[in-house]
Parts: sequence; C-alpha cells; structure tokens
Amino acid sequence: MFRFIVSIFLCGHIFFAEAGVDKYITFFNSTGAKLAKEYRLPVSNDMKYAWKAKGSYTYKTKDSSGNYKAPYWTSGYFNGDKKIDYAYILISRNKNEKQLIAFVSSNNDYVAIKLGDSHIYEMGVSTQEPGELQTASGKGYWAPTPEDPPRVNINRHAISYFMFESAASIFIWDKTSKSFKRHWVSD
Repeated sequence: MFRFIVSIFLCGHIFFAEAGVDKYITFFNSTGAKLAKEYRLPVSNDMKYAWKAKGSYTYKTKDSSGNYKAPYWTSGYFNGDKKIDYAYILISRNKNEKQLIAFVSSNNDYVAIKLGDSHIYEMGVSTQEPGELQTASGKGYWAPTPEDPPRVNINRHAISYFMFESAASIFIWDKTSKSFKRHWVSD
C-alpha cells in the first residue's frame, strides 16, 4: 500500500515523504553529486506530465525494498556484491536534458555509469526483480540475434528504464565486462 505521509521541503527540492525516500536524497547529496557534478536532482519545475501524475511525484513504482518511490530514482543490488546500488534520472545543469546514471558500488566507493543517451522526455526507472524476461525480439518486434536474444535470465536486480505507457528496456549488470548490457523489452 502506498504510504503517503506529508510533503516536505529538502535542499530546495519538493518531495513527498515516503518510506525510504530520504536514502535517495542522502546518497545523492553525499556521494552521487560528487561523481556526477554536471547533473542535479529534479526539482519541482521539472515535474510535468507523468512525473506529476495524480498530484504526486510517485508513479507507483517500487524499489528493491518494496517501497513506492519517485519515478526518477531506484535502488537494488545491481552488480551482485551485496552492497546497495542506485540509479537516477538526473537533469543536466547546462542543457536541461535528462540522463540515466547508475551509481554502482566498487570496493569501498561508488562509480557513476551513464546508461543510454541523454533525452528531454519524462522517463521512469524502477528495480526489476530476478527472473526470466521476454525481450522485444522474443515478442516479434524484430529478429533475435546473439546480442539480442528472445529471452534473458536476470540473476540479480536489474534497472528497468521506460517511457510511460510506451517503450521499455532493462539494464543488466555483466560481471565479466563490469558494465551494463541493455535489452529492449518493448518498443
């Protein structure tokens, strides 16, 4: 059940207080902002359309803790090292474009990894639970290839990145290359 408590003002941003929301703000302010200096968290002026759906900043997506959260951040154990990782859709300080950035734990620190291209659209991000997932090629959108198989097996949390009511992809951590592999799940 969505746990709406009260709206709060924090660091010049307007957020709705929900279970666990403070961990996203705290992590970004203490770690993420240093690693992605050219980006910032979304502020109230950035909230339009889907990000402001139904008068809240929550589009009913959940993170790895099962908490409802804003559509522009999520967390999970993406690289499998048992230390929480984060993914944010951040706003460029110079171009006003959005960028998906994962902050993945590495030894005793984090590294920032840009995922996909920058864009102007309101996208969403959530945590994909482990399991087998049919890809867009498996649904017949295009022919499967070795790089784009009809199904992918997700062994740990992955990052679901989507346009509301439209295209979606999954970023799965590859331990061998120490990078994310993108798989489209719809067009």
